[in-house]
Amino acid sequence: MTTYTSVSTPPTAARLTELSTPHQIVRHLLDQLRLTQREIAQALQTTEVSVSRWARDPDSRPRDHFVELLDDLRDIVTILAGTLPGEQTGRWLKARSRMLGGERPLGLIATDYARVRDAAEAYVDGDPL
Repeated sequence: MTTYTSVSTPPTAARLTELSTPHQIVRHLLDQLRLTQREIAQALQTTEVSVSRWARDPDSRPRDHFVELLDDLRDIVTILAGTLPGEQTGRWLKARSRMLGGERPLGLIATDYARVRDAAEAYVDGDPL
């Protein structure tokens, strides 16, 4: 008689998509990328209280401006996801970038999304900085 044992594998991190809600995006940033509520709040130019509310309440609806900024951040994370999984994407967002004149990508999301997106695409294409 053959006996089979089940092997459980850890669940894979949920992928962000264009349909991800603000709550899902914030939870991903906190849980998978290991960003802090303070870092997210500073990147979006809002308060930690707002980020905390978005993280804990799936029905919370940020103002349109913040929904757009969260989507911009989601887009950058999605670009990097295949090259830098999880916390590594978080580290890239917090590290100074030569392509951004020594600025940190996370600090420029709200004011210069296009440059951050270009830097993320360049990184994925092989430019390490």
